[in-house]
Amino acid sequence: MEEQAFCGGERLEKISLPDSLQFVGGSAFEDCNMTYNVFETGCYLGNSQNKYMVLIGTEDNQLVACTVHASTKIVAVGAFVDCALLTSVTFPRSVKRIGNYAFVVCPAVSEIVYEGTAEEWNKVEKDEYWFGELTGLTVRCSDASVPINE
Repeated sequence: MEEQAFCGGERLEKISLPDSLQFVGGSAFEDCNMTYNVFETGCYLGNSQNKYMVLIGTEDNQLVACTVHASTKIVAVGAFVDCALLTSVTFPRSVKRIGNYAFVVCPAVSEIVYEGTAEEWNKVEKDEYWFGELTGLTVRCSDASVPINE
């Protein structure tokens, strides 16, 4: 789904995303009146089989920790933008793609956990700047740690 695909679609309240979806561009649903599926503080879109397919963003940019839903496949571009207090994020092994700038303006992030192995983490498609301004961190996998910029 391209950037700003439905941007400004004020009448858009609901959508069913196809299982084949590979990517959600930045601001794809900006200024829409979407009804999101909420898990903890994450806002998700999906379909009748998986309503947590895509993490679009957060309800509260004051969150400190986030565990992404166990059936999430895609973390959208800018999903955690401006979550300045966020220190820890846990990704399930179901995640297959993380969009650019997922962690923009998230200076407090000190821990990223992936519930799968390092080999599985390395297979997750990560857009070039998925880690935003984060530097010097590693992703803690079930069997090893991997530097974020590899």
